[in-house]
Amino acid sequence: MENLNLLRKITWSFHKSTGLDWDELFQESYLAYRYALEHYDPNKGVSISSFIWTHISNQLRTYYQNEKKHYEPLHDLSKAYHKEYTPDNFLELLTPHAEKIAELILISPKKFIELKPKDARKKVKNIMLNRGWSMDKIESSLKELKIACSNS
Repeated sequence: MENLNLLRKITWSFHKSTGLDWDELFQESYLAYRYALEHYDPNKGVSISSFIWTHISNQLRTYYQNEKKHYEPLHDLSKAYHKEYTPDNFLELLTPHAEKIAELILISPKKFIELKPKDARKKVKNIMLNRGWSMDKIESSLKELKIACSNS
């Protein structure tokens, strides 16, 4: 596929800056790429790579904004703690890995809730990486927290 490196570069940039799942971002990039190829008009004086770059970037920004509304597990967890949920009640919903991250947050929720969501996720990732966790294990646990928070 032509422009594969361009797709990877844009996707990697969004993955690193947002923390969203690489595979999901790449799928979005690919769909935007296909759409851009179908709608490119060389008569408008814009290079194909610029058109693709702009279209994919806009699509990923839109995707991020939509995901951001649903991907705030650290803040949702801190807020849930201050509502009617007790830590014991809430933790029953989680697997042991997600429970460890939830406990980390619940020990001092102010430390996380005062951060921007991206910074809070980064802080949790760094702490868990220092404890020997793999990035996949951390990501799946955070996704589970997201689901648990949206269901609670």
